[in-house]
Amino acid sequence: MKKLSFEVNKRVLDLIRNYIVFQSSNGYPSRDRIRILINNEKVQFQLLETPITPETPTILEPIITEPTRVFKKFISPTDFSIVNKKYRKRGLFKCLDEKLNTFHTSSTNSLSHYYLRVLSAPEGSQTSKFEFDITYGHINGSGSKYQADQHTVTYPAKFVYKNYLIEYFDKTTGKIPFKNGKNGDYFYAINFNTELYPELIDPGNIQIHLAPLSSSSNQLYNTGSSFYPNVSSSVMYSLIDDSGDVSDIVTLNNDIKEYYYLVSGSLNDGIHGESTDDAWGIIFPRKGIIILDGVVLDQSCSLNTVTASIDGDNIEKFFTTISASCNTTLNRTVTGSWYARSSEEVKTQTYFCRINEGEFNYSNNYTYLSGSYAQLKHKHFIDTPRSYITTVGLYNDDLELIAVGKLPKPVLKKSNEEHILQVRLRLN
Repeated sequence: MKKLSFEVNKRVLDLIRNYIVFQSSNGYPSRDRIRILINNEKVQFQLLETPITPETPTILEPIITEPTRVFKKFISPTDFSIVNKKYRKRGLFKCLDEKLNTFHTSSTNSLSHYYLRVLSAPEGSQTSKFEFDITYGHINGSGSKYQADQHTVTYPAKFVYKNYLIEYFDKTTGKIPFKNGKNGDYFYAINFNTELYPELIDPGNIQIHLAPLSSSSNQLYNTGSSFYPNVSSSVMYSLIDDSGDVSDIVTLNNDIKEYYYLVSGSLNDGIHGESTDDAWGIIFPRKGIIILDGVVLDQSCSLNTVTASIDGDNIEKFFTTISASCNTTLNRTVTGSWYARSSEEVKTQTYFCRINEGEFNYSNNYTYLSGSYAQLKHKHFIDTPRSYITTVGLYNDDLELIAVGKLPKPVLKKSNEEHILQVRLRLN
């Protein structure tokens, strides 16, 4: 048998005593002469001189007042759980098997001298989605001379270089700090569409492929016909980050670094080579940026980056080495898809809304009452009240509604029953 606290017992006995005094002093009136009013703060018992009729309503002042609940505070630490944190992961690319294996460029880009937009399907098709931008930066702007008009000459690669140096490395002078202090005069970058990842690109779960080109090494001229995929090559380069977090241990422990190095390897086999080896580039998971060392791309993929004071086709070259990885050659029978996942931290907290037997037994809904004088629609609710709980709201200390939830189906609340409703609230 459930034990009641002393305060609860005292409250019940006081109510019974007051009600007996009320009954005896009024000649033990019948239920037809008793009325109950319900509002947000109180349950009020009123005595009627005569049964209510539309013609002769006479109401005395309330004799018995018993508080009820519309709001209830969370007081005990057991009323809510600790904040639960977990990471929700999903494919970065909205493609079959979450793998991107076709690359197309946009022809409507007015800033093509600065970057090139890459799509998952031909522009204008229903399946075409913006995946990432690619760009080229040089410390002196070489390979990007652009005649804006007869009076203005700009160097987009120089602007890009300075912008990346400041934004991602917090430096205004010097070079891009690639691993082991290598190179740094020029780079190629991949900027993933920010709509693809709510928070970050999942470290340890990204793999990209690049293929070698056949391109002219003459730096004094550059046309679209001077480079093309190396159709006889059997080589394809597979790159991953060096976090080693395929099992998400680092992610779950919230030990994610600001950046990782991009190295040779695969998600199945891990990193190829030693940890002290040079890297292909740098990846910033939270910013969705990959910066590749231009010298390494020249040496491996034969980009032969144009670094003369002319308008080169360096960005187009970089796109070609990306798209060429999706095609087979005379000596290469496999293709290389791009694979990546996004990761988002989800914070939730569970609130236990405890409804005790003496609480929330009446409703303040207008359908609970009837008539011009708000009588209980069903008189047996005086002794056996019941209500249906359909909605739970969470309020702050200023009684402002901050969260609301509908129950799958109404819960019947009787005066001799208790319920616990679990409300799980996402905090971010």
